[in-house]
Amino acid sequence: MQAWSLRKDGKVMDLIDSSIIKGCSLVEALRCIHIGLLSVQDDPDAHPLMSWVVASLDNEDIEIPQPKEPMCFAHRNYRASESHVHDMSLENLKEC
Repeated sequence: MQAWSLRKDGKVMDLIDSSIIKGCSLVEALRCIHIGLLSVQDDPDAHPLMSWVVASLDNEDIEIPQPKEPMCFAHRNYRASESHVHDMSLENLKEC
């Protein structure tokens, strides 16, 4: 969830360890994070194939789609922004 929070806040760079930044391309690190977020989407059918992941890491010309926000993250944001938590159904809470 931290990765999604940082991404939403425009702070994806905070996910990259300073020791890694020194030895790799920032573009490559951000691309890895982006692909990682695609790989943990709620819908397993939306996960990229490993062959696509490898090709995408090897070729910067491959366009990477935007990952969908996980349901649990969306529910957490809802709870944080709404004063009436009881408006959520029990089923929604079980998903998280």
